[in-house]
Amino acid sequence: MRNDPLRCLSYMITAPMFWLVEGIYRPIGTSAWLARLRKYLFYCDYLYFLGNFTCHEQALSVFDHLVPVLTAYISREGFAR
Repeated sequence: MRNDPLRCLSYMITAPMFWLVEGIYRPIGTSAWLARLRKYLFYCDYLYFLGNFTCHEQALSVFDHLVPVLTAYISREGFAR
């Protein structure tokens, strides 16, 4: 497959990110008494949301971000239309 090295890279990036999300972002996002720490975490809302997904699904999300040809962001105005 053409993207095998990139897919492998996405899993290498995801492995530590998965444990970071599960060990830090998810507990802080779900705990009321740790909520004040959210403002110090990088991309807290996004990474907390990623915690809803399995490691494989997170790796696919990272893969999507690594393939710029397939990535197309829609502006807020374009989405509103």
